[in-house]
Amino acid sequence: MNKRRIAIGSVALLIILALLAGSAVFVYVNNRRQEAQVEMDGVLYNQQDLLGYRSPYDQVIQPLCKPCLQGEDRLLYSALLYAYEKGISEIRLQTQTPYTETDVFSILSMVKADYPQFMTTTLESKFSISRDEEGVLTIQIPETELAYIVGGEIIEQAAAQLEAMPSAGVDGMGDEARQAYAIYSYMLDTMAYKAEGSLEEGTGWNFTIRGALMDKQAQCNGLAGAFQLFCRLKGIECYKVFYRGRDVGREYGHVWNVVRLDGQWCHVDVTAALQCKESQINYLTGEGLSPQVDIPDFFGMPDAEALADGLTYTGVLADKVPACPATLSGREQLYDVTEAAGGEEEAALAARAGQVLAARQQEAAPAVCIRFADQTGLTAFRENLFDGAAYISLLMENVAYNAGVYVFQSQSTLYIYLQPA
Repeated sequence: MNKRRIAIGSVALLIILALLAGSAVFVYVNNRRQEAQVEMDGVLYNQQDLLGYRSPYDQVIQPLCKPCLQGEDRLLYSALLYAYEKGISEIRLQTQTPYTETDVFSILSMVKADYPQFMTTTLESKFSISRDEEGVLTIQIPETELAYIVGGEIIEQAAAQLEAMPSAGVDGMGDEARQAYAIYSYMLDTMAYKAEGSLEEGTGWNFTIRGALMDKQAQCNGLAGAFQLFCRLKGIECYKVFYRGRDVGREYGHVWNVVRLDGQWCHVDVTAALQCKESQINYLTGEGLSPQVDIPDFFGMPDAEALADGLTYTGVLADKVPACPATLSGREQLYDVTEAAGGEEEAALAARAGQVLAARQQEAAPAVCIRFADQTGLTAFRENLFDGAAYISLLMENVAYNAGVYVFQSQSTLYIYLQPA
């Protein structure tokens, strides 16, 4: 009887042990599945490793969008960042969220917004996604999407250029504003805007920060990324922001920056400044003038100026970008003459501008820039400058020689150039 009980007990014990072992195996396997639920090009990755992945740019970049993401969204963000930087063509991950192509596209847009090495206006990615019945999301990334990712070595190039930059700015600006204006001025002096290029044909480096920093020519993607990288290397908080044409009924998108300078958020648009400078140089060259052109208009802008005419951020950034409610402190001192906040007589503006020209009359082509409170004031002044004899007389009163007068309009600024007769 006892032997029988012992036998039964032994069998029961073995069964219990087997069940425990099976349970342990199940738990272990299940945990491994949970931990290694991301597959890239056939290799399994631990999700914690992906969440902890640091891009070479993380040594200087402070992401804007990433801190806003949680759970599977943050994992997908990390997987996309890793895949793009490592040249991976396929991502497979188990998700509870029924991601659509639009969802994946939005998270990829956040990656591209956060990091300067990624392009943002070419957001119409050609990747394809699918999700099977078991909840496995598959993302196929074509080679053209990966061809123009710029490696971390470009950080050294940016740091070297930053070290050699001349100082700029005015006394009324804070230390960070002066540093950022030095970057802005350097980019305007050394770089050119180039819109043409084809990713498919291998001529698209101008879409990247390599185009801006190495080739010295880029379109808005590369220019905004370069400005972001320069600022971050100086410890200045700066982000790329962008709109997509379809969001505001426009054909093309655009990328520029918001930056925090001495505690104040504002907009900086290097691309718009370079385009304005190119137009101004072409105009003046056609008139026989070739002066140095400074364009302060697109530095330190508030929302009201940068987001004029119904312009809005792309949807993924709309609730993340800090507000820029006021013009940057000290910005008005970047202009030779600034209209008083409450407005003033146009004749007084002409007289003050004439004093500046008189002080500069020894220059090859004396120039003055007048900043108006709004477009209406500028238009009225320009119309009356030549029609009203008093304005031109006040402008030229202290100038020692007869000269041709040339004007160029940008934003709410009027540039006046003199050419000796």
